[in-house]
Amino acid sequence: MSNQQSTVEFGLRAVQFSRLTRRGILLGLSLPQLIVLAVGVLSIVGALYAGGGILLTWTAPIWLLSAALAWTPVGGRKLIEWVPVTFRWVARTQARQTVFRRRIVKPRPAGTLALPGDAAALREWEDPETWAAMIHDPHNQTLTAIIAVSHPAFVLLDPSEQERRVATWGRVLAT
Repeated sequence: MSNQQSTVEFGLRAVQFSRLTRRGILLGLSLPQLIVLAVGVLSIVGALYAGGGILLTWTAPIWLLSAALAWTPVGGRKLIEWVPVTFRWVARTQARQTVFRRRIVKPRPAGTLALPGDAAALREWEDPETWAAMIHDPHNQTLTAIIAVSHPAFVLLDPSEQERRVATWGRVLAT
């Protein structure tokens, strides 16, 4: 195993998030959809009561925009659900917060495993001659080895003989 640092630059990788929730508050509509539709319906009702058909045409941009925001899908979301995402992006762009100060993607050292907690200290090694896989645990000071052993008639042996051979191999590997 070499301890040299890799000079390979890692680019940004696409991230796949979980599916968006599809449950709604009323008739499968989310809260932002209901709010924007309420604005549209209130503009229609107010226009009909205040001025009739002519005022309905004057308020058409409001209720048409409300309907478009509530029901037009873009990228798996409705337009109204993109509004907070867009505002946050614009705010971060204006504040010049578009570059991370720390590197997000960094390579793991060779031979290490991506495990949480104390198990993160485990190291793996593979012997190129015997193809034995070994896991070293520095906390418990153990070395676990796994090696493939094949015998053409192992399955045909009786269970006690199979057990004896497995135990013998265990003693051989323990030495």
